Amino acid sequence: MAKSPKTTTATAVNHRRVISDIDFCRAYNAAQSVKEVQTVLGVSYGNILTRAKSYKAKGVALKSFPPAPRGRRIDVEALNKMLKVKVG
Repeated sequence: MAKSPKTTTATAVNHRRVISDIDFCRAYNAAQSVKEVQTVLGVSYGNILTRAKSYKAKGVALKSFPPAPRGRRIDVEALNKMLKVKVG
């Protein structure tokens, strides 16, 4: 007699949001930034970048956004004023 497969009482439900290719492309080209696409579509930043890169590689005419600023910005002048240090 063969063993029956294990069963569980709880079933996993996949809550991923499925966004069609055309809806993604329309939202992407209408937005001003990747963050805006993220807000509109409700998917992760990385997902948007990966999907856009894949579509662009296949020849889809998606626009390019300017690179997002990286790192922490420091207002040197304001800090120096606060510390009352004269620079140059």
